[in-house]
Amino acid sequence: MGKLSGKTAIITGGSKGIGRAISLLFAAEEANIVVFARNEHSGNKIVKELSDKGRNAIFLKTDITNLNEVDLSVKKALEKFGSIDILVNNAGALKMTPTEEISEDEWREIIDINLTGTFYCIKSVIPIMLKQKKGKIVNISSLSGKRGSPYLPHYSAAKAGVIALTQAIAREFGSRGIYINAIASGRVMTDLSKQAFKVYGERWKKESLLGRLADATEIAKVALFLASDDSSYIIGETINVNGGAYLD
Repeated sequence: MGKLSGKTAIITGGSKGIGRAISLLFAAEEANIVVFARNEHSGNKIVKELSDKGRNAIFLKTDITNLNEVDLSVKKALEKFGSIDILVNNAGALKMTPTEEISEDEWREIIDINLTGTFYCIKSVIPIMLKQKKGKIVNISSLSGKRGSPYLPHYSAAKAGVIALTQAIAREFGSRGIYINAIASGRVMTDLSKQAFKVYGERWKKESLLGRLADATEIAKVALFLASDDSSYIIGETINVNGGAYLD
């Protein structure tokens, strides 16, 4: 029996990069997978991949910055599988822009996707988890949320907000069976980071004590730990998974 057998996991941005790795790993541990994403092609592709392996998975096209869409998708997931046991807030967006060139629209877009969308998904699943008297939430933050990164003031602020949001929700709902933790992910080779890697790749590798970037599966393994019963005495924490690029 898998570590997540019989449990249903919503994974935002679950069709690409870290989210895809989480979807595959959680499915291998026998969870029902619900992928929230905006891209229909990649969403349907990961669901087909999981279904071909005999796993239960559905894709729900969802803009996490729209609370009504989030609520509707959560409702559909609950109707399909009967419970929402795990939420992984992985969806994110990143744009490297000099601070003085960041427009109001770009600022709002990055904050909305990385922070507001995370809050909306938490807000939507909380009533279900309270009724069940249990639930696990894993938020994907970032190295940038711990120390800030140049040309990423909006992204850094949003990811720092995710860490504070994690602590706030833990203090409010931890005593009622809802576990919430975060992962401060370091540099990971994904589609989101490929362009920046061309410019900053060698510097990023030198920052890591291991001399390399992470594979998305290495982040997914920590997400599995936090989503499973193995982390039964961990709550409100942010775990660094960055190869030693930042130590605290």
